[in-house]
Amino acid sequence: MEPASAIAAALIAGAMAVSHEIGGLALKDAYGALKKVLEDGYAFVTSKLIDADPKNEAFKGAVESEIAGKPEAVRDKSVQDLTRQLLDALASLSDADSSHAGIDVKRIKAGRDLIASSGWIRGEEFEGGRDVILSAQSLYGDGRGKA
Repeated sequence: MEPASAIAAALIAGAMAVSHEIGGLALKDAYGALKKVLEDGYAFVTSKLIDADPKNEAFKGAVESEIAGKPEAVRDKSVQDLTRQLLDALASLSDADSSHAGIDVKRIKAGRDLIASSGWIRGEEFEGGRDVILSAQSLYGDGRGKA
């Protein structure tokens, strides 16, 4: 997963977990630390949107767009380290906890790359035209995934 996508995915999943009050203090601290560096150091503003409604597709898109538009933040070693800490905290969620913050789909078909990152990913069919990257603690499917 390219760095800007990883940062955006971590922020979105972190906001989802925190909004459902799952993951404990380590996850909340990791999410808060990443947000603080982005807000204080790079005038990142869309975190307020994703905190207000982490399921809102327009807000998710705004986070992704803002991260992609701040290449200096994407290259920042502290942002990269905090993103890894948050992703690690998300990966350590139990299945019971992650059921609130995961991805559940019937079918995904992407013309180029398919990248999914979550505490868990459940689906019936995943298809990507070139690369398929699934990063999850648990992956559920019917075995028809193709790349």
